[in-house]
Amino acid sequence: MSAEEIWTALDAMEGSEIGRLKEVATWYDPVTRKPVSVYEHSHNLIAFENELNDAVMKGKGVPQEVVLKRKDGRVESLSPDKINAFVDYYKNVATGEGSARKLFLLRLALALHDIGKVEDKGDDRLASYKHAEPVVVRLNLDGIVTDEEAALVLALVYLHDTFNTMHFGEALPSDIQRYLKAHDVDESKYYELAPLLYIFDIG
Repeated sequence: MSAEEIWTALDAMEGSEIGRLKEVATWYDPVTRKPVSVYEHSHNLIAFENELNDAVMKGKGVPQEVVLKRKDGRVESLSPDKINAFVDYYKNVATGEGSARKLFLLRLALALHDIGKVEDKGDDRLASYKHAEPVVVRLNLDGIVTDEEAALVLALVYLHDTFNTMHFGEALPSDIQRYLKAHDVDESKYYELAPLLYIFDIG
């Protein structure tokens, strides 16, 4: 399933609170100077991943403006070298072994990572976990994701703010390690997808 298809399916799921995100403003866009809803922010990530995936799958070069237009105005733009590194990393995940499943799980996390903001308390990973968990449990019960995959998606959602504090070369935050161990999350799979969620989210 494409990211857009996953977003649409989750939005239509009974009991899903994704639609409520339309009511919540997360920040003022520095370019338009208008409030951007969390719903719009999350949907923009989905559209960005679709565009990037389309370019990679068709063997096209990915224009740097495709990545830069996703940029969150709160942080400094990625350098051209870092953009190229990000695109290469995404391509390796998107075309490597088990790529379809990895992208499916990444897309679920993209759609759900800010769902806790329906409580209008700003960044709150506990709220995001609380609101994402019933959706992921439903997917697990329906046989759409395994127990291991459900744990991975919830880890990506819960820890996305914590991962954002990481910088290459620094020690891994202990709370990430503790969470992964306590919830029996496959560390290699988490650390493969978490950098992508970070760049998609922050840009």
